[in-house]
Amino acid sequence: MKKKYYFFGSICIAAFIVFAFFFFYGVKDNNQEKPFLLSKLDVERAFQKLDESALIHMHAKGESLCKWLAILDKTNSNLVTEIAPEYAMKKGIHYPKEDVFDVEYSSQYYYHTHRAKEHGHFHLFMHTDGISSDLTPVVNASDSSYVHIVGISIGKDGMPQKLFLTNQFVTGDNLYSKEDMESIIDSFQVQHAYPSWPLNQCINAMVALFKPQILMLYEKRDALFAEMELHQTNLQSDDLQEVLLEVDIDIFDQIDQIEKVIKAS
Repeated sequence: MKKKYYFFGSICIAAFIVFAFFFFYGVKDNNQEKPFLLSKLDVERAFQKLDESALIHMHAKGESLCKWLAILDKTNSNLVTEIAPEYAMKKGIHYPKEDVFDVEYSSQYYYHTHRAKEHGHFHLFMHTDGISSDLTPVVNASDSSYVHIVGISIGKDGMPQKLFLTNQFVTGDNLYSKEDMESIIDSFQVQHAYPSWPLNQCINAMVALFKPQILMLYEKRDALFAEMELHQTNLQSDDLQEVLLEVDIDIFDQIDQIEKVIKAS
């Protein structure tokens, strides 16, 4: 009889531990403030600011991205499996383990997974030695040697689904204005074959293809910070606002939109 009670007690303890774990992390996630979402109108405004040469460049990068994705698809691979063939990843671990650096272009990225409604996301960075000394951060993190460019959320299907900006306390980086970020974004490149040449070319192409959305995120961020400053609120250190802004993206919709704008011009 005692064995039955011991067995039943062990089951109850185990169940309580599992419940407490999921309750804690569920509460933690639920407490996070939702990011500000860019609308379709915001994206349309971003397109209106582009000249024909910029649109043609974006279209070429879109075609390049589709080409590389088709090459990956031939071997049943995608953006995720190129960086971690096991696909099922450990939460919070960087993939690849030591990140991806291109010293020549002062560029860096890594992939990890820890959020719901996505498989995971890429974080892209530019190190300060690749940034012109003429550009001055609006927020200077004294111990930081990089700037976070953008996060690229990847869906369960291995395709990009959102772009987002994290809050400054998350990445601890220097913050530059939207105007300065334009040249920083243009400088980002990874031109080597680790961990995968096709993957690196896809990431390069995504940055160029979705540049209008990335810049619009920064424009909205600058406006948001200015508004919060008026209300004497320090949003940058609000640990309940890990992700500041995000925008939905779709590769094929973006290419179609570019073609429509070029045709109408």
